[in-house]
Amino acid sequence: MNLRTASAWGACEESDIIFVGFNLSSPGEGSWLEVPSWDVKLVHPISEATRTAISYRLGNCVIGEPVPAELRQKVTAFRNHEVASRAADFLMQKFDIGEAAFVSKWREAWQEALDRYRDDAGFAPATLPEFLVSYERRKSFERSDLGFFEDSASIVKQSMLLPDGFVPGGEAGNNGHLDEVYALLRQMATLRNGWLAGGNTSIHTLLREVAAAPVVADIDGLIDPAFGERISTFAMMMIYLKFRALCRDINSDGGAARFELSVTRLLREMPVETSIALCLAGMRFGIHEFSAMFTDPAELPAKTPARKDEFLPPALPQMELFDVPHPQMVAPIKPKKKMRMKK
Repeated sequence: MNLRTASAWGACEESDIIFVGFNLSSPGEGSWLEVPSWDVKLVHPISEATRTAISYRLGNCVIGEPVPAELRQKVTAFRNHEVASRAADFLMQKFDIGEAAFVSKWREAWQEALDRYRDDAGFAPATLPEFLVSYERRKSFERSDLGFFEDSASIVKQSMLLPDGFVPGGEAGNNGHLDEVYALLRQMATLRNGWLAGGNTSIHTLLREVAAAPVVADIDGLIDPAFGERISTFAMMMIYLKFRALCRDINSDGGAARFELSVTRLLREMPVETSIALCLAGMRFGIHEFSAMFTDPAELPAKTPARKDEFLPPALPQMELFDVPHPQMVAPIKPKKKMRMKK
């Protein structure tokens, strides 16, 4: 009897991974084996929760004891990395993007942040990638693309450890770093209010304004020098948050087409920042989220459905740029029904 690892083409859901014992009647072709269900003799789930989840689907099989905790951790981590890496590789190839050094640097740091996020959604972020991966909007920011500018400013505030209610010369005492961050964010708020009054709320218009704003260049220099080489990290965060929102609706009517059109246009306007943001979005959601793009995406629907955020409360008239992250786990992907075993 052979013992193999089987995995439906899923993301981080533990019920996707089982260890299967079966009688091998033929070696099969390539790196995959197709095993008839009647040849399966024993199934070892990866955890107790998995045993419950798969019991109704594998009723004719003998479900054994879960694998040891150490093996479970190794297999789950390997699977998470595989699913994330395949998504990034797929998107890089889909949009004909080369693997540049600046993408690789972010990719490594982002995987470390994702690992912490999946291990504990309530972890205390310490690096910029960790603040970005755990960020969720909690305030009534603009429902337009201007909201992504506001989100990014909030992430800057958090990563710079600027306390809520900070006042220069107040109880915090003289702190040149915090004074500088505070002053820069006040300038950003002024820019935001001007853009809103002028109707500049499209991501494309905003990115042109961001690229020309000296205050954004100053913020890029403060965020993290290790990631500030030759790119605008602030603009990259805006693009990533835009992609994250599109990915969350990618399986809706026309969602894949909207995502692809947005990526294509942003790559023309800010190729470096967009390449990094696209890689991060792919790794966050995993390869399965982009299955609608494996073939040519459907055309945009004749009438675009109402966006979910249109039902949010009205935006505040002025921006405070202070926010609190609210970690939220990536939605699990339902496993495919067909099970394939890798040699």
